[in-house]
Amino acid sequence: MSVDPLDRLRRPVASDRSRQVSTEHSVAPEWIGQCLRRSGDAVVPSLILRSRDGRLTALSYSYLTAVRFMPPSMVELDFVGYAVSIEGKRLKIAFDDLAGQVVMELVESSAEFDEGGEGPFIEAIAIVATQER
Repeated sequence: MSVDPLDRLRRPVASDRSRQVSTEHSVAPEWIGQCLRRSGDAVVPSLILRSRDGRLTALSYSYLTAVRFMPPSMVELDFVGYAVSIEGKRLKIAFDDLAGQVVMELVESSAEFDEGGEGPFIEAIAIVATQER
C-alpha cells in the first residue's frame, strides 16, 4: 500500500516539531529578554507598545493587516489607521511572534546599548497615524 504524500496535509499528526512548538511557549505569559513579552496560551486581543518615556499604545490584532521583517534591524506593522516601525536587533523572534499574534507587549529598551542576549533588543518604536481622526 502506497502512502499519499498529501495525506500529511489533509490529516495533520503529532510530530516532534509540534511537540517542540508547544513547549517553546509556556502556558503563562513570559518575558523574552527585556523587550518582548509573549502571551503563552492566553488569547491576546491587542498588542501593547511601551515607549521609553512611559507612553502606552494598545493596537487591536483584529486590525493588523501586515507584518514585515527587513533584515537585519526593522519590523514594520500595518494596522488599520496606523503604521508601526520597530528598530532594533535580533528582531526575527519578534517578527515570528507578531505574525503568530502571541506578543502581548513590546517595550523600547531603557538601556542605551545592547549588552547582547537571546531576546530581541528594541531601540525605537514609531507609531504613525495613517488616517485623520
